[in-house]
Amino acid sequence: MSISVSPSVLIMIFVSALSGKMSVLAVPLLAAAAHELGHIACAFVFSIPIKKLRLNLFGALIETDQFNCSYKKEAILSLAG
Repeated sequence: MSISVSPSVLIMIFVSALSGKMSVLAVPLLAAAAHELGHIACAFVFSIPIKKLRLNLFGALIETDQFNCSYKKEAILSLAG
């Protein structure tokens, strides 16, 4: 699994660190990480390989190679976050 971080996220972290407000940014980043880990754990349980995790200013996107996933598994995977 590869991880891609958008430049906008890096700029946001840099500005927060410079302004001394890193603790304000840490809470949403940790919440987003926990949310995405729920999706990743569910994909692991269903043996769905994760191709890429993209982080951008508006959230994250998980790309998989699995196109023939059942609707039930896809719904559970979506709700797992």
